[in-house]
Amino acid sequence: MPGRTVIPWGPAVTRPTPQVVAEVTELLGQRGLALGAVDEGGRRWIGFRPTPTHQALRAKVARTLRCAEHEVELGCSDDGQHVVVTNYPPITGDTDRQLGVWLDLARRVIGHEGWKVTVDTGRGVIEMHAGERVELPTSMRVDPSEWLRDTGAQWSLPFGVDGRGRTVTWDLTRAPHALIAGLTGSGKTITLYAIATAALAKGFELAVCEVSKTGADFDELRPFVGDGFWGCDSKHAASTVIQHVYGLKDRRMTALRQAGYKKLADLDRSQQAELGIRPMLLLIDEAAALLAAPPPLKGLPKDHPVAIANSQEQIDVALGGDAIRRISAELRAVGVHLLFATQTFEAALMAPAGGGVLRANLPFRVLMGSASTTQIGQALMRPQAAENAYLLAHGQAAADDDSAPDLYSQPSPGRGLVETDSSTAAFQGVYAPESSWIETLRKMGVPEPGGAAPVEEAEGVDWDAA
Repeated sequence: MPGRTVIPWGPAVTRPTPQVVAEVTELLGQRGLALGAVDEGGRRWIGFRPTPTHQALRAKVARTLRCAEHEVELGCSDDGQHVVVTNYPPITGDTDRQLGVWLDLARRVIGHEGWKVTVDTGRGVIEMHAGERVELPTSMRVDPSEWLRDTGAQWSLPFGVDGRGRTVTWDLTRAPHALIAGLTGSGKTITLYAIATAALAKGFELAVCEVSKTGADFDELRPFVGDGFWGCDSKHAASTVIQHVYGLKDRRMTALRQAGYKKLADLDRSQQAELGIRPMLLLIDEAAALLAAPPPLKGLPKDHPVAIANSQEQIDVALGGDAIRRISAELRAVGVHLLFATQTFEAALMAPAGGGVLRANLPFRVLMGSASTTQIGQALMRPQAAENAYLLAHGQAAADDDSAPDLYSQPSPGRGLVETDSSTAAFQGVYAPESSWIETLRKMGVPEPGGAAPVEEAEGVDWDAA
C-alpha cells in the first residue's frame, strides 16, 4: 500500500472496539490517511494514503461482505480494471459457493457482466479483472429484409441478440421443441413473430393455435399458415389441428424410411422437396387457456345442449393435450417442432399435456419480461443459474413472490432469458412491425396456402390405432 504509516497501539487499547476504530480512523483522516488494517498480533494500526479508485473499491467490497473497511486489504490498477484482494473475512461454504460470491461481487459491484475471477485458495488471494463488456441493447429494431436474408442454417431460427452482440437462435437439431413464457407486455408475441417468420423464410410449414383471442395477434400471418392448420376459432378447432399434426407422423416416417433416411434434418431443402415433406412449426400461444377444461356440469340431462357442449370441450382439451404430449415426445425425427407459449408455466394447469413431463420435453426455454422467483422456477430448469442473466437483462434481481413490483424500473419490452440444457443467457428480442415481416415474406416468395381453419366435423386421431 503506497504511503504506509504504522501507529503503535496505546497502552489503554486492548482490542480494536468499534469506538477505538472510529477514533483511529478520524486520527488518520486528519493526516490524509485511511485505516488499512489492524494487526492485532503486532499490536499496530496500519494507515495508508489511498487513491480515490482504491478507496471507492474497498468501500464497495466491504459493504458487500458486510464488514468494516479495515478488514479488507486490496490493491488495484489506476483505472480499477484489475483488483487483487489479499485479506478479507472468512466466507462460509464450499469452494463453489465462495467462487460464486466473488463472481457476483466482481460482476455486480465492482464491474459488469463479463468480469473474470481467479481464486488462489492456497494463498487466500482473489484476483478480479475486467473481461469483455456484456451489455444488452435497449432495443433491437431490425429491417426484416436484412434480418431474414441471411439467417444461417435451415434448422436455426434467430430471434434476438445477446450482450455481446451475437445473434441468439433456436437450434432445432439440439432442442427440437421450445417453451416461451411471458406475461402481457413482456414481448412474448414479438418473439413468437420473429421465430415464426424465420421458420417460414426457411421453408417451414406453419400451424397456429391461439384460442384466447381467436388468433388476433397472428391475423397477418394467417395467409402463410398451412391449409387446415389455423386452429384459433375454438378449442375444438385447435384440438383438431393439433391431432392432425400428430397424425402426420406415420406418413412422414414411412416416406423417410423408404428414402433411406432416419430423420428429416438429414435432408437439404431440395431433397425435402423431392419427398414432398417440409419441416413444420406448430405454434401454440396462450396454452393455459387452451388446456383449461371446464368443470363437469351437474343437474342437467346428458342430451341438454349445454351439457353436450361441456362434454365436447372436455374431450377437446383431453385429446388436444394428449396430442401435444405425444408431439413433444415423438415427432422430432419427422421434422415437426412445437413452439409452446404461455403467460406462466404451471404444471397443474398443463396437466392435460403432461405438466412437468411436457416441460422436460421442451429443452429450449425462454422467459420474457420481469418475473418472480417462483415464475423463474416454473419456466426454467435451472433457476439458480439464471440469477446473473436476469440481473443483466433487467438491472435488478428477481423479486420474491410477496414483493411489490418496482413500478419505476420496468424492463425493456422484448428482453428476456434463454435457457438450453447447457447454459442460460440474457437477450434482447428483435422487433419490426408485423406488416414489415409480411412484406418481406412475400418478396421472398414464401408460399401462401391461405390458412384455412380445419373442418369442424373432422375426426380426431384414432389413438388406439395410432
